[in-house]
Amino acid sequence: MRELVFENIVSKNKRLKEVRFSEKLSENGKELISERRSYYLIKAVQSVQSCNNSVVKIKKSIEEKLGIPEKRNLSMFRNINTKNKKESALVFISGHLYIINCDKVYLVKYLHTLKIRVVNATV
Repeated sequence: MRELVFENIVSKNKRLKEVRFSEKLSENGKELISERRSYYLIKAVQSVQSCNNSVVKIKKSIEEKLGIPEKRNLSMFRNINTKNKKESALVFISGHLYIINCDKVYLVKYLHTLKIRVVNATV
Protein backbone atom coordinates (compact mmCIF):
# COMPACT_ATOMS: atom_id res chain seq x y z
CA MET A 1 0.00 0.00 0.00
CA ARG A 2 1.23 3.50 -0.83
CA GLU A 3 -0.11 6.76 0.53
CA LEU A 4 0.91 10.21 -0.74
CA VAL A 5 0.09 13.63 0.70
CA PHE A 6 1.09 16.95 -0.87
CA GLU A 7 0.34 20.26 0.85
CA ASN A 8 1.09 23.74 -0.33
CA ILE A 9 0.44 25.68 2.85
CA VAL A 10 -0.55 29.24 2.09
CA SER A 11 0.02 31.78 4.83
CA LYS A 12 -1.34 35.29 5.08
CA ASN A 13 2.27 36.47 5.00
CA LYS A 14 3.03 36.37 1.27
CA ARG A 15 6.78 36.39 1.92
CA LEU A 16 6.67 32.98 3.63
CA LYS A 17 6.11 29.79 1.61
CA GLU A 18 5.80 26.26 3.03
CA VAL A 19 5.50 23.06 1.01
CA ARG A 20 5.08 19.59 2.55
CA PHE A 21 5.22 16.16 0.89
CA SER A 22 4.56 13.00 2.86
CA GLU A 23 4.74 9.37 1.71
CA LYS A 24 3.85 6.15 3.52
CA LEU A 25 4.79 2.81 2.01
CA SER A 26 3.91 -0.58 3.49
CA GLU A 27 5.28 -3.83 2.13
CA ASN A 28 6.08 -7.28 3.60
CA GLY A 29 5.51 -6.17 7.19
CA LYS A 30 7.80 -3.15 6.82
CA GLU A 31 6.61 0.40 6.88
CA LEU A 32 8.55 3.32 5.38
CA ILE A 33 7.41 6.83 6.24
CA SER A 34 9.09 9.83 4.63
CA GLU A 35 8.26 13.48 5.01
CA ARG A 36 9.80 16.39 3.12
CA ARG A 37 9.24 20.02 4.06
CA SER A 38 10.47 23.20 2.43
CA TYR A 39 10.24 26.69 3.89
CA TYR A 40 11.13 29.87 2.00
CA LEU A 41 11.24 33.41 3.37
CA ILE A 42 11.67 36.19 0.80
CA LYS A 43 12.81 39.69 1.75
CA ALA A 44 13.56 42.70 -0.47
CA VAL A 45 17.04 43.90 0.46
CA GLN A 46 17.98 46.75 -1.79
CA SER A 47 17.29 48.55 -5.04
CA VAL A 48 19.91 48.51 -7.78
CA GLN A 49 20.61 51.76 -9.62
CA SER A 50 21.52 50.27 -12.96
CA CYS A 51 20.87 46.98 -14.67
CA ASN A 52 24.07 47.28 -16.67
CA ASN A 53 26.29 45.97 -13.86
CA SER A 54 27.00 42.29 -13.92
CA VAL A 55 25.16 40.04 -11.48
CA VAL A 56 28.44 38.99 -9.84
CA LYS A 57 29.41 42.62 -9.12
CA ILE A 58 25.96 43.38 -7.66
CA LYS A 59 26.05 40.28 -5.43
CA LYS A 60 29.56 41.06 -4.18
CA SER A 61 28.63 44.65 -3.33
CA ILE A 62 25.53 43.50 -1.41
CA GLU A 63 27.48 40.80 0.45
CA GLU A 64 30.05 43.44 1.47
CA LYS A 65 27.39 45.93 2.61
CA LEU A 66 25.30 43.42 4.56
CA GLY A 67 28.13 41.12 5.63
CA ILE A 68 26.06 38.06 4.69
CA PRO A 69 27.62 35.86 1.97
CA GLU A 70 25.54 33.18 0.26
CA LYS A 71 25.94 29.93 2.14
CA ARG A 72 24.40 26.51 2.77
CA ASN A 73 24.45 24.25 5.84
CA LEU A 74 23.86 20.50 5.88
CA SER A 75 23.12 18.43 8.99
CA MET A 76 22.35 14.70 9.16
CA PHE A 77 21.20 12.56 12.09
CA ARG A 78 20.64 8.81 12.15
CA ASN A 79 19.10 6.65 14.88
CA ILE A 80 18.92 2.82 14.99
CA ASN A 81 16.87 1.07 17.67
CA THR A 82 17.56 -2.67 17.41
CA LYS A 83 15.22 -3.54 20.29
CA ASN A 84 12.13 -2.05 18.62
CA LYS A 85 13.45 -2.67 15.06
CA LYS A 86 13.15 0.98 14.07
CA GLU A 87 15.46 3.15 12.02
CA SER A 88 15.20 6.86 11.42
CA ALA A 89 17.17 9.52 9.59
CA LEU A 90 16.82 13.28 9.59
CA VAL A 91 18.45 15.66 7.10
CA PHE A 92 18.42 19.48 7.27
CA ILE A 93 19.61 21.81 4.51
CA SER A 94 19.42 25.51 5.28
CA GLY A 95 20.91 28.68 3.92
CA HIS A 96 20.20 31.78 1.93
CA LEU A 97 20.83 33.23 -1.49
CA TYR A 98 20.33 36.47 -3.38
CA ILE A 99 18.02 36.86 -6.36
CA ILE A 100 18.40 39.89 -8.61
CA ASN A 101 15.47 41.13 -10.67
CA CYS A 102 16.97 44.07 -12.63
CA ASP A 103 16.08 46.85 -10.20
CA LYS A 104 15.55 44.91 -6.93
CA VAL A 105 17.60 42.47 -4.91
CA TYR A 106 15.85 39.82 -2.79
CA LEU A 107 17.27 37.71 0.01
CA VAL A 108 15.75 34.21 0.06
CA LYS A 109 16.24 32.16 3.23
CA TYR A 110 15.37 28.49 2.95
CA LEU A 111 15.12 25.35 5.06
CA HIS A 112 14.59 21.86 3.61
CA THR A 113 13.98 18.89 5.90
CA LEU A 114 13.76 15.19 5.12
CA LYS A 115 12.60 12.75 7.77
CA ILE A 116 12.64 8.99 7.07
CA ARG A 117 11.41 6.27 9.44
CA VAL A 118 11.51 2.51 8.86
CA VAL A 119 9.45 0.39 11.27
CA ASN A 120 9.69 -3.42 11.73
CA ALA A 121 12.76 -3.59 9.54
CA THR A 122 15.50 -6.12 9.99
CA VAL A 123 18.49 -4.26 11.38
